[in-house]
Amino acid sequence: MSLLSEDSKNNKFKENNKINSNPNKENLTLLPYYFKSNSTSEDPSFPLLNLEERNTSNGGWISEKNCKYPQKIIAKFNKLVDIKQINIIINETKIPKTIQFINCIELEGDLSNRKNKYKYEIIGFIELSSNVETNYKSREFRKIFINIHNTNRIKVLINENYENSFNTYNQVGIVSLEFFGNISNNENEEQNIKALKIKKENHKKLKLFKII
Repeated sequence: MSLLSEDSKNNKFKENNKINSNPNKENLTLLPYYFKSNSTSEDPSFPLLNLEERNTSNGGWISEKNCKYPQKIIAKFNKLVDIKQINIIINETKIPKTIQFINCIELEGDLSNRKNKYKYEIIGFIELSSNVETNYKSREFRKIFINIHNTNRIKVLINENYENSFNTYNQVGIVSLEFFGNISNNENEEQNIKALKIKKENHKKLKLFKII
């Protein structure tokens, strides 16, 4: 299966979330993630876990048959990260018309009376090809350059599908979803503060022991 790479003209992102230089020149790493349980549907043969494995041969994720839209995927990172680039490969026949990316920002303070502990900032969206021109023999590949700081989760909203004879049940599918960036400076600072606190606590405990 070949990859069809589209240019950035169908990528709609806020100017403050864009970066002008090519992020490949930076020292970026592939950021591991897992999916929150409140993500939406999946085909039993193509579960969300396939995307976590980052193996395009497993077919990736496909929504359940005749699903409701939009479909929602929440990618969770174990640490605060700075995201500079998103790579995504779309299923060759189960194709959404648009995909929207949203930054989930964790709120601070007393959240006991709040139903939602996050505020949501739209990063942008991509418009996808129907794949008619390739007769569904290629998978659309998008490389998206963004500039998101200090986040630990990204919501992906997948909107309604293109209709075609190979997609009888109006499903959508993502073969691969990758995030590139770095652990944020805030995360490193928090780890240093925690390490310093532990060191001080251990020092206090040592004073409690009487040396014989």
